[in-house]
Amino acid sequence: MKTLRTFCAALLFSVTGLLTQTALAAETVEGPKVAWNYAAWGNPNAAQWTIIRNLSTFLDERTDGQFKMNIHYGQLAKPNAILDGIQVGAFQGGTILSAYYPGKLTATSGLDLPFLPIHSMEQFAEVTDAYMTLEPVKAEFDRSNAQYYMSILVPLFEVIGKGDAPQELADWQGLRLRLLGTHGEAMEKVGAVARPMPGARTYGAMDRGELDGVTMPHTAFLSYNLQEVGDWYTSNLRLGTANAVMAFNKDAYAALPDQYKALMDEYRSLGYHEQITEIATEEAEAPATYAAAGLTDVVLSDAQIEELRSVAAHPVWDSWAETTTSRKVNGEELLNTILSLLEESKDAGS
Repeated sequence: MKTLRTFCAALLFSVTGLLTQTALAAETVEGPKVAWNYAAWGNPNAAQWTIIRNLSTFLDERTDGQFKMNIHYGQLAKPNAILDGIQVGAFQGGTILSAYYPGKLTATSGLDLPFLPIHSMEQFAEVTDAYMTLEPVKAEFDRSNAQYYMSILVPLFEVIGKGDAPQELADWQGLRLRLLGTHGEAMEKVGAVARPMPGARTYGAMDRGELDGVTMPHTAFLSYNLQEVGDWYTSNLRLGTANAVMAFNKDAYAALPDQYKALMDEYRSLGYHEQITEIATEEAEAPATYAAAGLTDVVLSDAQIEELRSVAAHPVWDSWAETTTSRKVNGEELLNTILSLLEESKDAGS
């Protein structure tokens, strides 16, 4: 497992060595023509998709156009069918969101749990890289002939809502919120109604009154322009994140020439830096965008946050562990591993 020191050194290299990386980009890596298709979805301008389009550009430039990774937004497969497409070799790679595969990625979904102590995207990148190497997690990808490449970092979820802003936890009772997986289970503990749906549908659903609110990161709110149909937003709910990763067909990856595999490895630290930088920029811009749209900032009190953790975090964690164990994987051990990894890496990037 990669250590914190190694991870931070990699990030430091990517920050201080950007000019070196730019110079390296002019050096062509020779090799055969390779054309890959990559299945993505959503708005290609969202911060968390930076890593996909930048990898495509990096490979194209470093190989003088010999290694092409063509990105398809929504054309190759629905978000919950991308893993199946990778398995049968319909395309070479895609974005996998574990919450979309509850029956296949049970262990992988551990990083989706609500209210995990995630403090930074640097920390979450390190933890994801480590967690995805664990045998129960790796085995889930192996069964779909897929392999993990790197994390598509998804910032912590907040809520953007329409109507009266909730002031007390009791005010969440009956609110229809776009929620996924265990995030939905958590918010149902305080009376919210979980309505799972793809992000692309949320603007229309909230505009038509089908939803009272949407849970996503600020970067996604801005990408989908949800501030246009919202009245309020939370700024310190920190509901949790989503385990979104880049994955590739194992046979396609194995067939790459060694020099192309080396390029894939080279990009990882640079890719994390690029993604973290853009996420930080967009999140810093969010409050001004919301203020300009007339949204109210809902700040939860320390007492409300503590009650949420008590009511909606630990019970959901324990339930996930029991469900995972019932599927022949030690859920309690995985949960303890997640919490240990987060504790060990909580100062990453500081």
